[in-house]
Amino acid sequence: MNDRFRFRFRVWDKSFCRMIYNIFFFWKENTITVYELHKDASKSYLPNSHIVLEQCTGLKDKNGKLIYEGDIVKMDSGCMCADIKKLEMPCIVEWGDFGFFFHYPQIEGEREYAGWNSCAEYEVIGNIHENPELLEDTTNCSQLNEVVTNCNQSEVDK
Repeated sequence: MNDRFRFRFRVWDKSFCRMIYNIFFFWKENTITVYELHKDASKSYLPNSHIVLEQCTGLKDKNGKLIYEGDIVKMDSGCMCADIKKLEMPCIVEWGDFGFFFHYPQIEGEREYAGWNSCAEYEVIGNIHENPELLEDTTNCSQLNEVVTNCNQSEVDK
């Protein structure tokens, strides 16, 4: 099977502020059930209220790393056809009506659908859960503020 068309997901565990890539999940009666798979073949249930399920775009960055929803990426400055204002500007990978897109929170309303700029190369520099500081100078980024608040609250609850 072509690896690009494989569905991959990861989970951000809000309770322990960690990313989990080795998961198993299924839908039943409009409910999703997610388990973390351990190396010893055991599994742990992950409550829906404690997780953020993120899908892989099927695209890879310039270093061969898979790009997931929630990743923070930068466009490579070596791309000659790139919009100058977007070069080296971090953007968030999000899901929209027509697939994944790159959201530039610094430029109000600016979105670019993943794979649309065929000559551009992107680099994953972090994600909105573990590296919110990469977007400190952004505006209109309520998703980021919600994630940081939830994670910080989980730390307090421990």
